[in-house]
Amino acid sequence: MAMSLRDRLEAGLVDRANQVDQNLPAWARRGNPIVMRHLGGWYRAELPEVRHLLRLYFAQIFILLLSFVAPFVFVIMIPFMTACLFLLPFGFYFYLRMLLQIMVDAVATVTEELRGNTLELLRTTPYELSEILLSKAASALWRQMGILSSLLLFVSIVSLPVLAVQVFSEWPLTEYPIVSRLALMSSLTSVLLRLLLEPMMIAILAIALGVSLPHRGIATVWTVSMMAFYYLLVNLPRMLPLSWPLRFAVEYALPVGLPILLTLIFMRYAIYALMRDGID
Repeated sequence: MAMSLRDRLEAGLVDRANQVDQNLPAWARRGNPIVMRHLGGWYRAELPEVRHLLRLYFAQIFILLLSFVAPFVFVIMIPFMTACLFLLPFGFYFYLRMLLQIMVDAVATVTEELRGNTLELLRTTPYELSEILLSKAASALWRQMGILSSLLLFVSIVSLPVLAVQVFSEWPLTEYPIVSRLALMSSLTSVLLRLLLEPMMIAILAIALGVSLPHRGIATVWTVSMMAFYYLLVNLPRMLPLSWPLRFAVEYALPVGLPILLTLIFMRYAIYALMRDGID
């Protein structure tokens, strides 16, 4: 029997999803049983169009390199700066809402297991404890993948003029022609990487606190508090008077390196807490 157009489209989407997932670690794939268990109707969530995002990113890097010989490109940005500054709060709102939903979903994945005493059952599967926790974090991220994809595209389009205002206020283009451009490139790269690293860090943090504080509400409140402390930790050093190499480290390296470090620490803590409570 010939397939209907709807069936063919659905089959094509499933095939595409499976092909995309093959590039991900096994614990992050939608076909992973632990991920599927928590995804439900979000199974068809799409990954960001990485190729389009990379094209946008490298096009902007090219524009910045071109500005060495054609500085007028920054003049062309001026009309877009006001519009981008106006749109920025909307992007921040959706990013914050996405992080809050990720932490709620991630906390729920472990508190429900602990309340139902089913985490020990999961440990009888071929998966390591770290893979189980990572899969739970991945399921929380998949639920918000549509918003994350839109945010990545939004930031890729509007961030350069906004970042130019910030960078050039610290390093005027006429006084620091090379440093200011390098700072702008670093800032653009850092912002995009943070959009990928921070949601995963928040998901792992939520899982670690969900393990330690099995009551969902308390774990969520603590996660919100620690997220607020994290943003203070990242932003307060920027107020210090620093030389430009240290300024680069604080502005662009710290916001990328810290989420990676904290993700590893929170994961180790979650495993330790489960082992301590007898989940081995």
